[in-house]
Amino acid sequence: MIPVYGAPEGVDALVLVRRLGEHSGPVLHIARDDTRLAALSEEIAFFGPEIEIISLPAWDCLPYDRVSPNGALVAERISALSRLQAEPGKKRIILTTVNAALQKVTPRSALAGAGLSLAKGESVSLSDVAAFLEADGYRRTGMVMDAGEFSLRGGILDVFPAGASLPVRIDMFGDEIESLRHFSPETQRSGESISRLDFHPASELPLVATRYHAQAGGTEFLVYTADRDDLFARICGFFEHINFNIVEAKIHTTRQGHALDSFVVLD
Repeated sequence: MIPVYGAPEGVDALVLVRRLGEHSGPVLHIARDDTRLAALSEEIAFFGPEIEIISLPAWDCLPYDRVSPNGALVAERISALSRLQAEPGKKRIILTTVNAALQKVTPRSALAGAGLSLAKGESVSLSDVAAFLEADGYRRTGMVMDAGEFSLRGGILDVFPAGASLPVRIDMFGDEIESLRHFSPETQRSGESISRLDFHPASELPLVATRYHAQAGGTEFLVYTADRDDLFARICGFFEHINFNIVEAKIHTTRQGHALDSFVVLD
């Protein structure tokens, strides 16, 4: 390690670009905060415009805050983690912050198989795609404006994929994808045509939904997450630990290797 003092901002970006040229794999840099991370990303793009940069910011809230992290920020994190998992040894610069480095991330198993790819001319069911998006953390809205949202109107599905810069409009002809087009969130007008669309999950955490179960007079919990051998036993153990009595339980497994388990409990 060589300590450097009094160097002007921007020198660290040049050093990172040079260090990347000396290695065959990725280079990781931990910035002090989000402001410095954003500045470094711009400076690296100036010194090495051909270099791929992956930014992994921290949440803008604490893990147990009553508010959720910003949707666009979560989308950026999911996109970064998915890209790192797809090509772990690729030559590029990875930027993160001290807070992000201290924060736990989604296990690799939770991201494996959690995405979805669609191509022009492919035969799909929009209702199945909508169900997949809801299970993967996307929010159904009347009009798509932000990352992690989708809307379904007849044979048209609008979706803002996690980590994307623009939403996409999927236009169907029967059961076949007739066109995939970017559109403006502000004007809702369709624009550039694309041939393929890849989805990443819109949430980093296992999804848990609750609702009142009138027949049992209790609460039904729905848990969607990456499947594992001991998942059901661990959830049952948690309910037992907090003195909830399970009166009904069901296990469902998707073709993508995810579990959708339901529990009806009495407290």
